[in-house]
Amino acid sequence: MTAAPELPLPRNTSSLLVLQDGRTVVELGDTTRASYVASVRKSLLSVLFGIQVDADTVNLDATLDELGVDDVGGLLPLEKTARLRDLLTSRSGVYHPPSSPGSDEDAFPPRGTKAPGQYFVYNNWDFNAAGAIFEKASGLTVFDAFEKYLAGPLEFDDYDPTRQRMLGDAEKSAFPAYHFFLSTRDLAKIGLLMAAASGRAGSMSPGSGSGTAWPPMSGAQTWRLPPALAPATTATCGGCPGNPARSGRGRSWLRETTASSCWSCRQSAASLCTGASSATASPSPGTPATRPHPRLP
Repeated sequence: MTAAPELPLPRNTSSLLVLQDGRTVVELGDTTRASYVASVRKSLLSVLFGIQVDADTVNLDATLDELGVDDVGGLLPLEKTARLRDLLTSRSGVYHPPSSPGSDEDAFPPRGTKAPGQYFVYNNWDFNAAGAIFEKASGLTVFDAFEKYLAGPLEFDDYDPTRQRMLGDAEKSAFPAYHFFLSTRDLAKIGLLMAAASGRAGSMSPGSGSGTAWPPMSGAQTWRLPPALAPATTATCGGCPGNPARSGRGRSWLRETTASSCWSCRQSAASLCTGASSATASPSPGTPATRPHPRLP
């Protein structure tokens, strides 16, 4: 492979990492420094939701009423008919003020005027409430689940659990935002995992392979990862570089696996995030105690 080109760091960019088949094409800035990743958090939550869907602990068609979701001042009867999948696609029809800024609140229709699932407005209330639903379904905080299923098994280099923050104005809404602070090189590991889960090396094409693409959320693709949380098969071709017995865990194994032509090895990479494999997917030690969301008893 030719040497990475010398390029200036784009404006308002702290770091940039471009990978092809798991190998670095461009690396600019300090890719080890943790940064506030803003709405990337919503796609990360959807990855975690995919694990819960496969584990059958959550139903995407469950309504807010069925899930016991309410908020400051109460939700309207129509709003309580919104399904979890409506929240994940920002089409809930719930125009309750969110606890955190960043929504397109000037575009909010009057409450009770839009049926759930029919109208898209970028609304942090949807995503924040989805985080609370996730915590009730999984029995883990968003950050604990992220460490258990992603940061730990993928051996993040720079992840610091103490940097992650739940923030919001509780007088506006009971559901705070789950803010992530992650490094570029750690996020790249999730990108490699998504490429492996898609079934096409170096690709994040929706619906390819056994990976099931979720509906687009805020212009980004979110993913349900295969396989289920049940123990995964360990069979691989034995000879390709993606064999966990040869490559171990972490970035090098994912790089080789996504470049591999062996489907079984790419499946093993997809199972890594679920903690399904034995030696290659053990959760990181010292996981903080769980904290179910107080608004959803």
